[in-house]
Order: sequence, then structure tokens, then C-alpha cells
Amino acid sequence: MKNSILSSLLILIAFLSMEGCYYDNEEDLYPIDPNSICDTVDVSYSVTVKAILEANCVSCHTGNFPSGNQLLDNYQSVADIANTGKLYGVISHQDRFTAMPPSQVKINACDIDKIKSWIDAGARDN
Repeated sequence: MKNSILSSLLILIAFLSMEGCYYDNEEDLYPIDPNSICDTVDVSYSVTVKAILEANCVSCHTGNFPSGNQLLDNYQSVADIANTGKLYGVISHQDRFTAMPPSQVKINACDIDKIKSWIDAGARDN
């Protein structure tokens, strides 16, 4: 009986020591989804920025009486606001700016990064 308990204990210790040697790495446990990577290279106004603004902003910032008197339905108006720092400030909810959209969660981080990339590249009409 004593040998049986000792043998069981040794097997348990051996098993636990092998289990402790297992090496988990983050890449294997949490692989990066290639669809979740935010591509901020070669962001253009006509393809990327305009689409983001149309999906999130233009419904209020267009027409004869745009919200906050800020038009976001044409390149020149968007560039003017972008070049003052206001566009990035409001969409990223920075402290000294009125958060847009108001009383809502900000637009997704990837879209904010794309707009920032476009602004940093000179806010060109491309």
C-alpha cells in the first residue's frame, strides 16, 4: 500500500513538472486576424476619408444649415477643418474639442487612425 501511494505521488509529481514546462506564446494562443489590421498606408481623401465622413458625419454636416456651421460634404471644407486640427480633435474626443458625434461613442479607432494618417500626409485632395 505504501509503495502504491509513493508510486502515485511520483507519477503526479512527474506529470505536474511536465505540465509546468509547457510554453505558451501569445502568437500561438491569440493569432492576429489579418482582417483586423488597420491599414493607414496611402490613405486618400476620395476613397477613404470621404467614405468615413459620409458614414459618420455628413448626415448632420451638410446642406444650407450644417450642424455647428461645419460642412463635411466636400474636400475643401474638410481640408480647412483638418488643417486647423479641429477634425482630428473632435473625432478623437480630445479634451479641448467638442466630441463628435455628440453624446455617442466615437467612430472606430481604425477610421480615426486613417483620418489622422491623411491629415499627417498633408490632407491632400487625392
